[in-house]
Amino acid sequence: MNFHEHYSELLKKLPPSIKKNIWNRLISKVHNPLSEEQASSIHSDIESNLDQTEINLRSNLDQTEINLRLNLQETLNSIKQQKEAECNQIRLDMALKSRNLFEYTLKKYIRDGTIYNLIHLLEEADRTRYPDISRIVKKN
Repeated sequence: MNFHEHYSELLKKLPPSIKKNIWNRLISKVHNPLSEEQASSIHSDIESNLDQTEINLRSNLDQTEINLRLNLQETLNSIKQQKEAECNQIRLDMALKSRNLFEYTLKKYIRDGTIYNLIHLLEEADRTRYPDISRIVKKN
């Protein structure tokens, strides 16, 4: 559902549900339905349909209610952006805490020898000898 930008002023006055309804009516008319490409361009049927809908809406709703709907939509979009930013920050914080916890746990296991016992048990279970890389001296 992509109306041509030429209709942006008219579309701003309409709620999303009505925009979708107009789009569906245009492309699924019994006589002379528009293709999606035609409906996305400038066409007399589109303009007349949008104008008539806007006139009908204006008579049914007063301007304050229309403004309230627009303000509510803007507020909703703003809240969505804020919450998305908060969620992204939480994801980053959780990744950092997870990494820190892993490093802390690994250091603790190394300090108290737990990791060496686990490696020894694994070697016994697998009947495989794992190399001790702590004894390998790095050559510069």
